[in-house]
Parts: sequence; structure tokens; C-alpha cells
Amino acid sequence: LPLHPKENFHLQVNAWSNLGKFKGIDFFGFEYVAGIHQASRNIIMGDTRVIPHDLAFRPTLRKQFNNKFHSQPCPFDDRLTDQNFWVNNNLGSKMVEGSIQSLTYGFTLMVMAQAAIAQSVAIAAMPTFSAQHALGKVDEMRSSLASALRGMFLLSLPASVGLILLARPIVSMLFERGEFTSTVTAMTAWALVWYAAGLVGHSIMEVLTRAFYAQQDTKTPVIIGAIAMGLNVVFSIWFSQLFAQIGWYPLGGLALANSFATALEAIALFIFMRKRLNGIEGKSIADGAWRVGLAGLGMGIGLWMWIQAAGSLNRWLVALGGVAVGGILYLIGVVILKVPEIRLLTRAVSNRIKRD
Repeated sequence: LPLHPKENFHLQVNAWSNLGKFKGIDFFGFEYVAGIHQASRNIIMGDTRVIPHDLAFRPTLRKQFNNKFHSQPCPFDDRLTDQNFWVNNNLGSKMVEGSIQSLTYGFTLMVMAQAAIAQSVAIAAMPTFSAQHALGKVDEMRSSLASALRGMFLLSLPASVGLILLARPIVSMLFERGEFTSTVTAMTAWALVWYAAGLVGHSIMEVLTRAFYAQQDTKTPVIIGAIAMGLNVVFSIWFSQLFAQIGWYPLGGLALANSFATALEAIALFIFMRKRLNGIEGKSIADGAWRVGLAGLGMGIGLWMWIQAAGSLNRWLVALGGVAVGGILYLIGVVILKVPEIRLLTRAVSNRIKRD
């Protein structure tokens, strides 16, 4: 419990849960068959370990820290994500063999991008949000939140486009060996495409959720998350059936349901926070969004051309080369379109160079 005096209660709780989730998965697929069954058991084990902590330890925090625990991320929020994963596993078990494995690996790749982009920014922004809320600086919090959301668009959109277009070579590069056949690669890439479509929504939700936590409100995100979980179940059944009728892998419908439900959750959080702050600088967010979107479109076209030209090359070259090509094209696009965050970053780097 050494993190508790620093008012960090969430890290220890999630450590148990995440350890349980990924303990049984060999990331590069060498223990593909055995690992996925162990992973399912560990998801349940991980949640079983933290639920008593969620229910029993928080009253102690209420006394020890004088209600400060309300400003911390609520572990129950993550349990909702885990239960969605469990629902997908149950529905996927009724589909073609390999569907559950493909969903797991596809979701893992999307979450890795989300953790690198969204969680790092959201965690870094939360102390600022908390301080501004505590001091009653609503205007400053509004500006900080708008800036964080623009940053999420800037970082998550190219990641989403890249994962969608490079899904097949990336999955092949990382996993295709041994029992991870080309068929499973195609299924995993298909799942990744639809999970990656929701990366922007996942990223925005991370920032907005931290804004609610900073205002000592864990109730609103949990309620909205619970509703989104219910919608995800409905969408999963509907989209998987629709995909099957079209002749597509139905597992893609499960991934799309997750992305769509998360997008609705992010929109709901945005609406509630906008009302609470009397706006979130919508014009500046929209101005940055269209510029980033146009740069992402150019990146997508360039990546498609790269894939067509390099289709017969080594999968490592296609994947890594695609990442490089996409990154360069996107950077050129945001510079030409004068995205505000890029100008701020350029100015900061320039000032640092001058000081050195």
C-alpha cells in the first residue's frame, strides 16, 4: 500500500486485474491455443481479486482521506470494460473456430495504441484538471480540456487510420507463425480493423473521464459506461448477424459494436461535460478536427498506394515501411494545414533549442 499516501489507489488495483488478464497470453503467439484459454480464466481471476478491494477498501478511504478518493479513477469503470470482453468471448465461441483468439489479439493491439496515446495524455492532464477545479478556475479547465481533446484527435486519428490500413501486415509481422496460420491472421486483422475504428472514441473517452474524476465525480462516467455496456451487447448481436448475412466474418460485428458503443459513450460524456463547463470551446475543437481529418485522409490515400505498390514485399518491410510512410505523410499534412498543436510544438522545440 505504499501508493496510498500519495493518493494513488487505482494503480495497485488495476495491477492485479491486468496481471490476471495477460498472464496467460504469449504475446507473439507461440503458445496461442493454450494461452487463450488461460487468458479467459485469468480475466475472471483478475476481476475476482479486485472486486473485494473495490467494495471493501473504498469505505476505509472515505474516512482516511476525507472523501479525496472521489477524485481518483473508479476501478469499477474498468470492470465494465472487462465484462464487455467477457460478453464478446461468449458470442465469439459460437462463431467459426479461431474467432475468440482473433478478437483477443485484435483488441490487444488496439489497446496498446490507446495506452500509448490516450492514457498517457489523460493521466498527465488529470492533475491540471484537478487543480483548476479545486481553485474554481472554470475557464482555465475548459481551455485545458479543449486542448487535451484536440491533442487526442491529433494523435489518435493517424493511429486509427494506420491500424485499419496496415492491419494485415502488422498482424502477420507480429503473430503469423506456428499455429497462428494465415487464416487466423486474416481473422485477427479483420477484428483489428473494426476495433481500430473506435480508437478515437476510446481516446476521447479517456480524457473526458479524467475530467469527471477531477471534479470528484465518478458516478456519471460509471452510469454512462453501464448504459454503453448494455448497448454493446445489443449491438454485438445485431452487427454480428448483419456481418454474417453479408458474408463477412461475424467477429467483425463484435469489434464494431465495441467501437460504436464507445463512440456513443464518448459523445454522452462530452455532452454532460459541456453542460457542466458551459461549453468546451467547440469552435476551436472543430477547427482542429477538420484539419486533422484532412491530413488523415491524405495519409490514408498515401498508405493505400504504398500497400498496393509493396504488396509482394516482405511483410516486415510492408508494415514498418507503411508506418514510416504514413507518419511522414501525416506530419506533412498537419504542417501544411497549420494545425495549432503542431505550431505550439514547433515553437516549444525551437525555444528549447535556443535555450540550449
